[in-house]
Amino acid sequence: MRLNKILTALVVIAAIVFFALVAVSSLDNFLKAVFMLADLMACGALLKRLAEIEGYYGLLLLRSEKGFNTMTLVAKRLPRASRFLADWGFTVGFGLPYSLFVFRKQKQLKRFAALALAAIAFEAFFFLAQPTGSLNSLLLLTFAVTALAGLFGMGFLLLAQHAFNVLTVPGTAPGVTLLIPFVTVPWEAIFAIVIIMIVHELAHGVLCRIEKIRLRSSGLLLLGFLPIGAFVEPDEKQLAKAALPKKRRILAAGSASMASTWLLTLFLS
Repeated sequence: MRLNKILTALVVIAAIVFFALVAVSSLDNFLKAVFMLADLMACGALLKRLAEIEGYYGLLLLRSEKGFNTMTLVAKRLPRASRFLADWGFTVGFGLPYSLFVFRKQKQLKRFAALALAAIAFEAFFFLAQPTGSLNSLLLLTFAVTALAGLFGMGFLLLAQHAFNVLTVPGTAPGVTLLIPFVTVPWEAIFAIVIIMIVHELAHGVLCRIEKIRLRSSGLLLLGFLPIGAFVEPDEKQLAKAALPKKRRILAAGSASMASTWLLTLFLS
């Protein structure tokens, strides 16, 4: 057992050292990505055997019940605010018409009115606040599309527009690039990603607590030694049997919390 712990530590240290050496090398980014990915996958495979961690193809799942107390505390103190935040995220994500359809069906028009005002205020701040104070037709069109189709519709439209430009306009920059930690992704961005992961999954857990859905576990998703995600695992059977509004809130809570965290951070800065 002690030998396994020593070997586990040595594997992690060796993988980190190799990862860092590749990151600062003069190799082009594609080769860096290949070597780093191979390093992380090998590290994950070894850690799975040595530490007996659940894993698949270099990916590791670290499960625990840590964070449950925090989720329960927030759920008890802020149930109404948490539900409103989740409904707001749903409205911003899919647009006012669909939100009206959903809440009208549930006979909650007053709630929709409050959500619509909050969503419009967010979108106006996001799209219409410019340093010069001027507006243009493209910005107004963007605001209108987002209000009608939500951020989902706006995102789909932007992807379609860029795909069209790539196919028809010579010299258009590609819309994707290799994400290499500490190379194309700076350390401060990684710090921000960690915050987002925590807030996102905490919000899912809080809504599960509020809507009386049992949580099985929470934890981290690692690629080798590198955290790349987090998760909250609800009881799938309970979630499947839950009423549709409860499911919607639980699923929308993560994205809504990310948007509200962005706003809070912006105001604080």
